[in-house]
Amino acid sequence: MRGLLLGFMCLCSLETVGYCQTLYLIAAGDVKDRGVGRVVANTQEYLVDMFDSRYGGMPRENIKVIYPSKDYPNSTSGKALVIAIERLVINLGDSILMFYVGHGGFDVGTRTHWLFFSDGKLARSDVEIALRRHRDKASVCALVTDTCTPVPR
Repeated sequence: MRGLLLGFMCLCSLETVGYCQTLYLIAAGDVKDRGVGRVVANTQEYLVDMFDSRYGGMPRENIKVIYPSKDYPNSTSGKALVIAIERLVINLGDSILMFYVGHGGFDVGTRTHWLFFSDGKLARSDVEIALRRHRDKASVCALVTDTCTPVPR
């Protein structure tokens, strides 16, 4: 996982993220699952460390961490994630990194990649659609999913 994130950092920080005003980091997963919940919290901290001035050169105050399950507690985990992305108010040139870590699955019949939460599942494509709404302003709009079920080729 860290190698993948470092690759993303190298790809983005050299040009785009280094010049963005604000970087929105959204780390999500099944926070009710004790094992996954800890990984989500660690991932959030790791992402901030990776992009802040110690490593990535961005001032810490320009990194906004979004916590879907805390910000929208009355929504299901998957729905809270989509709502959090849709409600982002970004400026021209800002960047968004959405990172899901947790259980996943792939339905070969529908070719759907699912992200699993304790209270249901969410199609990865729903997250992609929410992120696409920011394409006109965001310099980088990235979705990384680290699930236990790989997507077949």
